[in-house]
Amino acid sequence: MMEYLSVTAQQLLPILGAFLAAFVVHLVSRAIKAVEKKFDIDLDNDLEKRALGLVRSGVVYAEQWAINKTRTEGTKPSGASKLEEALVFVRAEAERAGLATWVEARGSDLAKVVEAQLGKVFK
Repeated sequence: MMEYLSVTAQQLLPILGAFLAAFVVHLVSRAIKAVEKKFDIDLDNDLEKRALGLVRSGVVYAEQWAINKTRTEGTKPSGASKLEEALVFVRAEAERAGLATWVEARGSDLAKVVEAQLGKVFK
């Protein structure tokens, strides 16, 4: 009988631990939302604003890079190479600015985010 209980406990403890961890994560996220609401802060919105500002800086950097390359080499870089330069800039600066998780969350859609910001930079 004790052996049966021991085996059952060994099998159930990891499952219960996983459920407990999920429950704690849920409680923490609810607590964060409550604090945001109480003090009228929106951490996600602030993070998004900072990240989009960084993306716009990447667009400006890529355009400046293209101008300098045209002056020095006499050839105009393609749009794809400017996009690549902007992506390299954004990834490097995001690491320094503490926005690496935002960039990682975008994954392959980061290029679309950069392209979407083109119109906002060059109005």
